[in-house]
Amino acid sequence: MSDIQSGTGSGLLAFIDYLREKGYSPIGTTRVWATRCGDVVSMLGFEDTDLRTINVDDELNRYVNLARGSAKDEMLQRRVKEFKLALIRYRKFLNNEDGWKPSQNRGKSQNGNTGVKSQSKEENWRHRFPLRDGQTAFEATFPIDIRASEMDRIKAWLGTLAQPDEDQLALPVPRTPPALPAP
Repeated sequence: MSDIQSGTGSGLLAFIDYLREKGYSPIGTTRVWATRCGDVVSMLGFEDTDLRTINVDDELNRYVNLARGSAKDEMLQRRVKEFKLALIRYRKFLNNEDGWKPSQNRGKSQNGNTGVKSQSKEENWRHRFPLRDGQTAFEATFPIDIRASEMDRIKAWLGTLAQPDEDQLALPVPRTPPALPAP
């Protein structure tokens, strides 16, 4: 069994090299994946661990806890995101499923709409946003590779839904001018 077929952390890194060598993914992407995934694999000791059998979210939470302090939280979250993306592709490759090669279908889709083909369920993440006293404000499903500009659009849209706080609705109390002194 070749290392790339092992399903281990070392196999994931070999898969990333394979994507670069064969031109299946841009060099910049594979460099980022190799660095970030290599860091996760190394810190968690996953070189010989079968990645098909791990609880990915639990292990990545463990990684963030172990790595906290060595990098900013934003960078740790990028590493987690890139690891998940690479692992999704790697698992598809191991299972001989479609979609392990990055999509080249940007622009017109098969149905004539612009944009990217819809992603599979495992390439999305769901988030529940609690508001107050056990109330959920909303539940949303985001692509795992959502961009900052896309999140900015969502934030702007959410801002249009908000009602002003009651103290912002109160009209200012008119000030009466002070009485003039008697002559």
